[in-house]
Amino acid sequence: MENLAPLSPQNHSAFFLKEGVDFPAIKTKRNAAVMVSEFAVASTSYPLFFIKNTSTDQFDAIALMALDSHNVFYQQENAMNVAYMPQSLSLLPFQVVADPNNPNRIVPLLDTNSSLVSMQQEEQSMKLFNDDGSASQAVTAKQQAMRELYQHEITTIEFINQLTRLGLLKELDLEITFAAGEKTTIKGLFTVKEEGLSELSAQDKALFEERGYYPAIYAMLASLTQMNRMMQLHNHQQPANLIENMQFQLAQ
Repeated sequence: MENLAPLSPQNHSAFFLKEGVDFPAIKTKRNAAVMVSEFAVASTSYPLFFIKNTSTDQFDAIALMALDSHNVFYQQENAMNVAYMPQSLSLLPFQVVADPNNPNRIVPLLDTNSSLVSMQQEEQSMKLFNDDGSASQAVTAKQQAMRELYQHEITTIEFINQLTRLGLLKELDLEITFAAGEKTTIKGLFTVKEEGLSELSAQDKALFEERGYYPAIYAMLASLTQMNRMMQLHNHQQPANLIENMQFQLAQ
C-alpha cells in the first residue's frame, strides 16, 4: 500500500532514493495515467481509454494494463512487454498533485513504501535532502520532471474538456469470455466517438487542428488494436485462466 506525503525536508530528510524503475509498484497497477502528449507513442504499446475519476468526477486518460487483476505488460523487470513507459510510471515513487490553495503550484508527493526508498543508504542510492535542508541532485531532477508532467496534465485536462463539451465521448463495455465458460464485463471505459468528428463546426475543427488534437484522437482509436495483444499476453502468462473471446459493446 502506498504511503504518500508531501515531499519536504521535514518529512523526508532521513530517506534515501535508489535510481531505477519502481517495478514492484508498477506490477500491481491495472492502469496508468497517460498524457495527451504521449498518446502517439503510448498507443504502440497499450490500449488507451478515458475513465471517470470518482473522487473528482472528471475524466482521466489511461493506458489499460490488465484484463483482471493481472498486469500483462509488467510481469518481469527484465522482460517488460512494452516499447514505452508512461511518465506517470517512470516518475514513481514520486507523484504530483495541484496545490488545493493555488492551482498554479504543484505539490510533489513521495511514497515511502516504495522499493526505491529506504532509511538506510544502499548501493546507488542518494539522500533526498542535504544536511542544510536543500534538495539533493536526485530530487531536483525529479522536481523538474514533475513540473513538466503537471503542465502536460493541464493540457490533457483541456483536451478532455473539449471532447466532453462537444459530446465526443462514448462509453464501452468490454465483455470477456473465458475458456472455462466464465464471463465478466469491464465497465466504465470511454473512447472518442469517431462518427462525431465529421459533425464538428468549422470553428471547432479549426480549434482541433490548431491544438493538434486529431493525431491524439486517431492514436487513441488505433490503440484499440492492442486489445488483441493484451489477450495473447494474458493467455501466455495465465494458461490456467485462458480468455476465449473479447468484445466491445456500447454501454447501455
